[in-house]
Amino acid sequence: MQSPPVLNSVTTVTCPPLLCDYVIGTSNSSSQDDILAESSRVSFQDVLESMVDYRVSVAAWRYCPPVILTLGTVGNVMTLWVLGEPPGRTSSMPLYFTALALSDLTLLYTGLLRNWVKYAFHLDLRDTHPAVCKVHIFLVYVTGVTSAWFLIMMTTQRALSVLWPHKTRPLRSRRTAFVAIGVIVMLSCLLNAHNLYGYDLRYYPDYGRFYCDYLNPDYERFARGPWPWVDMALSSLLPFCLLLAGNSLLMWKVTSSVGDVKKLTSTGQGSREAVSQRRRMSTSLNLTLVILSATFFLLTSPVCLYLILDHYFRFDLMGDGSARHVAATHLGWALTNLLWYTNSAVNFYLYCLTGSRFRAQVWQCLCCVRWSAGEMKKGVGVVRATSVAIAQQPRHSPLSEGSESAFHM
Repeated sequence: MQSPPVLNSVTTVTCPPLLCDYVIGTSNSSSQDDILAESSRVSFQDVLESMVDYRVSVAAWRYCPPVILTLGTVGNVMTLWVLGEPPGRTSSMPLYFTALALSDLTLLYTGLLRNWVKYAFHLDLRDTHPAVCKVHIFLVYVTGVTSAWFLIMMTTQRALSVLWPHKTRPLRSRRTAFVAIGVIVMLSCLLNAHNLYGYDLRYYPDYGRFYCDYLNPDYERFARGPWPWVDMALSSLLPFCLLLAGNSLLMWKVTSSVGDVKKLTSTGQGSREAVSQRRRMSTSLNLTLVILSATFFLLTSPVCLYLILDHYFRFDLMGDGSARHVAATHLGWALTNLLWYTNSAVNFYLYCLTGSRFRAQVWQCLCCVRWSAGEMKKGVGVVRATSVAIAQQPRHSPLSEGSESAFHM
């Protein structure tokens, strides 16, 4: 996500939005000549660095990204490994998992890594080359959108497999998945292509160097005006509404299946064990879907709201533009961004927490690496026994096809 401006009434040097944010965030790397050239700027920076909010924001950018990067790398790589497709597999769901994991990894290693390097080593990668400036911003926005819509496609496929398991089989094929992934990536690239035009390295004599910044004032008005609304709609609000709708349908279908099994039991065609098993499945699935939808919205919406409010209320210009307000702006920007990047690191752990079959697959993969041959056979036997127990569920249930893939992956 693009940084908001950090302006203040004390600084006298003309400072464009992206440049101001950079200067305050990397003042330790400024040359002695630059510092001496503007004594009021040094004074303001000293006051700013004494603010608790500013120190917390800098500490957050320095120490939180390595944790998020580690968790995200391990989680997404494990997802790619666990869902590695054996020869002959026809399911399309692993394709969406693979696309989501790759998109999340790209987002983490472009956006989050850049911010960590900027605050930890006082080097902004965007300022190193014009192409890096353009492509980096482009990739951050593209992957932010694709990750959200890959989640939507996964939810849609689960809903189709439960609601209309036979009629929608062609829509759940691997070929359809390849087409859907390609269309999502292509549309996201076209939608965010304006970033390749609107940013470039610009030279500022007051600072004696080039900075990645808006190309012109007209594009800045677009990037800080209508565009945050479009970005929020496509990467957070609309995906959340679609996820909520799809997950609500799944919750309704699974919950209603409990009543159907009860009716079969009352007529002697089912067992109490089947009712109990379906009720446990319903409760687990409902919890899973609520957690996933809520987590996505809570982690992605704050930064989008921040950018919108920044445009209309100008957080950086509230009050008298004092160091206290600038420090609060930095803290808000750091926290909302870190939440947004965390969304790309937690999917694997949410699947493990709420998906019993996914946990079984993870355990099986770990057993293959850590156990000896004899122990591995025992572990595989346990997993196979679990799979046999699942396969023995009543097949006359409304969820007989697709229920297992609804979320217990």
